[in-house]
Amino acid sequence: MTIGHMNLVGQVFGRLEVINIDRVENHQPFWACQCSCGNTSVVRQDRLRTNNKKLATRSCGCLSKESLDAGRIYKDLTGQQFHDLLVERKEGIHPTRRISLWRCRCVCGNISIVRTDMFTGGRIKSCGCRTARVAKINSTKERHWNWKGGVFLGYSFEWNKEIKEKIRNRDNRRCQYPDCDIMDTGTHKKLDVHHINGDKKNSNSSNLISLCHKHHMKVESNKPREWESYFYSIIEGHNQ
Repeated sequence: MTIGHMNLVGQVFGRLEVINIDRVENHQPFWACQCSCGNTSVVRQDRLRTNNKKLATRSCGCLSKESLDAGRIYKDLTGQQFHDLLVERKEGIHPTRRISLWRCRCVCGNISIVRTDMFTGGRIKSCGCRTARVAKINSTKERHWNWKGGVFLGYSFEWNKEIKEKIRNRDNRRCQYPDCDIMDTGTHKKLDVHHINGDKKNSNSSNLISLCHKHHMKVESNKPREWESYFYSIIEGHNQ
């Protein structure tokens, strides 16, 4: 015992029993303590004697671990939604991790058993079907004629054969350029479908019109706005 400091040997603070003094730093004693769990630790004197629960040291650290484990084991997650998973009920305790297991129903209908810690940080978002859905979407994009290197080259993902056929049928499968009588009869090459205002990402039917290849190239070589009002008036006539 260093002269000038109180003797805490034998005193108990929470789970810690003071065994002897370990050292003194900057006039502050540090005490070697035996925890009731069997571990030993060295604790600064003011952390033993304080009544402030946030600052006090009352174990070797096992109390905090047990508190965390208790939260993992006993916190009720029933009814909570984690991304695509709805927690239906507790399914038991993990045999080695001392953590709760939960029965979850995915939006796809599948049942999964999930550990509590898997919900945090978005580590799990579905029964596994979300990964499959994303892979399917990516696969569809990669097969799209306009998908290159992870991006669409100027066009929206909705720009496809179906929307083109819809526009050709709306326009009676005839080129809408002035005084052009070329038709898509099945024996000729299909009519091109033109974005009226030049915005390739706007594939709304009100922005699309049918043109033969010759006149499509002619319109594309000019400023789109020179033809906008004319083509929009044709579409309005179709819709009346």
